[in-house]
Amino acid sequence: MTTDAARPRFSAAALAEYEALLARYPTRRAALMPTLWLAQREFGWLSLPVLEYVAELMELPLAWVTSVASFYTMYWKEPKGRWHIQLCRNLPCALRGAGAIQVAVARSS
Repeated sequence: MTTDAARPRFSAAALAEYEALLARYPTRRAALMPTLWLAQREFGWLSLPVLEYVAELMELPLAWVTSVASFYTMYWKEPKGRWHIQLCRNLPCALRGAGAIQVAVARSS
């Protein structure tokens, strides 16, 4: 558990955006994904204290918020570097040369 001084809080602008999000959805739970997106934009990534803050703010169980954040790859559960490269790993991408791109990226890092 974190202290109050270290707990994340939305800026005034982000809090206003959050309130506008709530107004667009029929229930708080329905607004969870855009709220997580807002939190990620505000804090850079979704650490446990950020997930706790979102759960508290939205009056949802932490387990629910964490399960949604961990299910989708668009939510970052660790800090990202300056550049974030994702490669498609399905058959059509492989046929179009994704393997060569993966090798080139591995060599450059």
